[in-house]
Amino acid sequence: MCCAQISVLSVFFISLLVSLLTLASCYREFSVESPDLCSPNKKSFIKLSNGPKSGLIVDQKRLGNHNLDWSVNFLCKFQVQAQHPFIHADRNGLFVVIQSLSLRKNEVTGECIDYVQFKNKKNERSRKFCGDIKASLSMSIGMDSSEETGDISNNTFVDPFGETDVTIFVERTALVNNAVTDFKMVFTVYKACERASESDMPCQRIFYPAKCIYRDFINDGYINCPYAGCTDEDGCFTVKDDSNVKKESLGNKVLIGSVTSLLLTFGIFICCIYMCKKYGKLCWSEDFSNMHSGPIESVEVFNVQATTASSTQATAPQEDKDLPPSYDSLFPTR
Repeated sequence: MCCAQISVLSVFFISLLVSLLTLASCYREFSVESPDLCSPNKKSFIKLSNGPKSGLIVDQKRLGNHNLDWSVNFLCKFQVQAQHPFIHADRNGLFVVIQSLSLRKNEVTGECIDYVQFKNKKNERSRKFCGDIKASLSMSIGMDSSEETGDISNNTFVDPFGETDVTIFVERTALVNNAVTDFKMVFTVYKACERASESDMPCQRIFYPAKCIYRDFINDGYINCPYAGCTDEDGCFTVKDDSNVKKESLGNKVLIGSVTSLLLTFGIFICCIYMCKKYGKLCWSEDFSNMHSGPIESVEVFNVQATTASSTQATAPQEDKDLPPSYDSLFPTR
């Protein structure tokens, strides 16, 4: 019974862990302070696959604390890859949508001081993104025309080859006049809808060849498709604002903490089972085995004793039975 309860608890822990990991797997998230994304010694490669593993969010986190001059400029280079299930002429591509951005530019010349730039494997580059960008505003401008032409918004980059090089540059001089730096970008794997699975949905239903993304990215508060009008969000006014993003970030931290605590608890649980089995405790102890086998042995002993008593009683001589006269009585001594 004890071992059966342990098996049920193990199944429960594993099921709960799988459920939490599923909830936590919608987007991969990196900040530029992470050495897994921005390393001074090597170029990082972030690989995205299909389904819930096909989205990536990149933001700056503490890079905005730039009130003093740095010793060197900040330069981060990495590549985002859409992994291809097989070699095909129409391979998976990448959508990049800048959700928000605030980087310095020269007010006189208009040139970028800090910037973000994208490049595909054919060396085709985007413009340098700087200034102030808010996707819910810039993408809503062409909302009416997008219904007819499917315009690509100017805060996006479309890479049909699925290998996007990203450069993030922040100049070393300190921010002045209460200036801030900030950016958040969403990378999404897309494919032609004729090759899509049931877990994918089109960005736009009226254009062909249509491009499809993972269905859970539709109406999730992040703009994944590059078309004006925020077509995967049913309009640009449903996009998450900064307060919602902060709440979600806190929620993600709580979720990660819960998963970590569950993993730790499950690990301790498995170690306890191993130690009990190794040293013969609980279910594996001799006392526990004797406790269950005791009543059965008692019944068997009782049956053996009862059988022995019956046999003895059956073979004992009867005291009332007439016995033959003794030899001395028949032949008395003279």
